[in-house]
Amino acid sequence: MSDGSGPRVKFTKTSCYLCSEWLSDDAIEPHLQECNRVLDLCPEGCGLLVLRRDLASHKNRCAAGFSEDGETATVNHQQATTTTTTINRSDTPVFLRVISPPEPTIVGGDVNELRRMLLEMHRALGEEMVLRTELLAQVRRLKQRLELADQWTVKVNEALVSMNKLVNEEANRRSAAVRSLEHRQELLEAWRLDITTRFNVIESKPSDVREGSHPNGGVRSSVEGGSGHPEQECPELQRMVVENLVERQAKTACRVQDALRQTFESEERVQVLTGQVEKYRRETYYTKQRLDGLQAQLLHEDRLSGISNQNGRCVWHIGGFEQRFTESQEHDTMLKGPLFTHQPFGYVLQMEVSLYGIGTWRGRNMIVGLTVLRGPHDTLLQWPCRLPGTVYLRDQPDDRATACDFSKAILAKRHSQQHERHQYVYIPHTTVRSQHFVRDDAIFLEVVLDRPNDGDAVT
Repeated sequence: MSDGSGPRVKFTKTSCYLCSEWLSDDAIEPHLQECNRVLDLCPEGCGLLVLRRDLASHKNRCAAGFSEDGETATVNHQQATTTTTTINRSDTPVFLRVISPPEPTIVGGDVNELRRMLLEMHRALGEEMVLRTELLAQVRRLKQRLELADQWTVKVNEALVSMNKLVNEEANRRSAAVRSLEHRQELLEAWRLDITTRFNVIESKPSDVREGSHPNGGVRSSVEGGSGHPEQECPELQRMVVENLVERQAKTACRVQDALRQTFESEERVQVLTGQVEKYRRETYYTKQRLDGLQAQLLHEDRLSGISNQNGRCVWHIGGFEQRFTESQEHDTMLKGPLFTHQPFGYVLQMEVSLYGIGTWRGRNMIVGLTVLRGPHDTLLQWPCRLPGTVYLRDQPDDRATACDFSKAILAKRHSQQHERHQYVYIPHTTVRSQHFVRDDAIFLEVVLDRPNDGDAVT
């Protein structure tokens, strides 16, 4: 840590940007030439880009491979049905194609038009499958990158914690060493002061002896003769002590400077690691933003696929009528029908029915209601809304010419809106069980909304 050197991590593997497989640096280029997720142009000439691993299944369903007579060049007359299924390991969709035996050629002016429409449908379906495959692959790669970023963030945070702990320990150790050196310096100063005091006392003693022994010349002369030796040795001892103290102080100052330098280098490393952590956090936030956008797009597509139709008409098949009737009698269950809209980008509606009845109609009538739900385009529509329509209980006779449906007017509303008329319509149980309304233990309920002239809801 003192010289700033340490073990360095060297990455010897690289992730393939197509299939996310980890490979060595020497094998990445051959792998890219043989990767099964490379997009290749269809050899049949339809113009689509297809994954290399799905190329075989695409050839079996490619519209460009058909002849003008509607027969394929690879189907034998002895095979009744040939099914080709391709399932890969990832989350890509499964392609299934059934080729029926050749049929007689239809002679007419609409054959070319039908063939052209069929080719356009095949091309559109192929493009949609490729787009969905690429979207799922992107989501998977983004998830892997997010997991990798999270792992790197955890590792960097652990490294920062360890580095901070080491820096704190080193700073504490250096502080303790500095305090010890300061204490030793104080002791040396006290020892120097004591030595100086003793030297002063020793220097003052000869003069006292000289003054006290003046009447006796022998004693004075002997003291004067012996007093020259301490005066010669004391400056030399003082010089040695001072040089020792100066040397120790210089060493202490060098050690303090070394400790400060190492602390400064540690702080610089911590700042660099903090910048890297901030960079990883920004990249993680950007990845999460892209992932949230893709999830919102998938949720929007899922929401659109859940709407049955957008023309203000819905046919609801209620199977298991007797069992549902018993459950409604015992638990007051309210069945919910499929979602639909009165027009594209319009109100989202749903039928609800109580087979055994509710309130004062319980046990005598079936209750049908029409509810306006919250939709993605409510801010562009008019509120409150009143959508009039008609509910039909469809008759199911053997001869459709004799069918006689039961109908009643209904008004669509939200649960928070209060209307006095046509909130719910009732159909007597005697009517439900008469004629052919119940057949094969199932009934059909149909609702058709009225279409105003201006195309908007009646307010």
